[in-house]
This record gives sequence, C-alpha cells and structure tokens, in this order.
Amino acid sequence: MKTHEEEGKVLGIAYNVIPVKDIEKSANWFVENLGFNIRHKTEESISLFIGNRPILYLLKSDHDSRAVFEVAGRKKGLLPFLRMILKVSIKNYYQRN
Repeated sequence: MKTHEEEGKVLGIAYNVIPVKDIEKSANWFVENLGFNIRHKTEESISLFIGNRPILYLLKSDHDSRAVFEVAGRKKGLLPFLRMILKVSIKNYYQRN
C-alpha cells in the first residue's frame, strides 16, 4: 500500500494566511484572547502558533481587509475556530475588560 506522500496527496494544511493592516495589534489580539504564541516576527509578517503547530500567518496589508467571503449574499468566515475555545476566550476577554 502506498503512503500519502507516494500518492501525492495532501497531508494537511500548514497554516492560514490572513492579511491585516496592523500586524502588531492583530497578533496581540490572537495571543491575549485565543492563546496563540508569536514566532518568526518581521516588519511585514508574524507567524502565530498554538504549541509547536503553525496556525496563522499574519501578513501586513495596505487595506483593512477581513478574512470573509460571501455566499448568496451572506458573509462566511474563512477560518472557523473551534466553537468552545472561542466561546471561552470571548468570556475571558469580557471578564478582563
């Protein structure tokens, strides 16, 4: 039986790229509210990890863009986070502020 590598199949997604206007502010939000850690920081980009896994790559953009698209006139998020983690993170955010 051939492995995924031998068959040329995708093994997974390494990370997701998100264009942001202010990479410092955006990275800090992900760190403070969702528990990410910062790695590989440059003037133009920041890699965000959870543990040792790369998850997000924030790329400096000239535009205040959002990671959304539309289907039948309804906005859909590009990055669906685990609902429970996000719910707990939002609760923690409001308790701190």
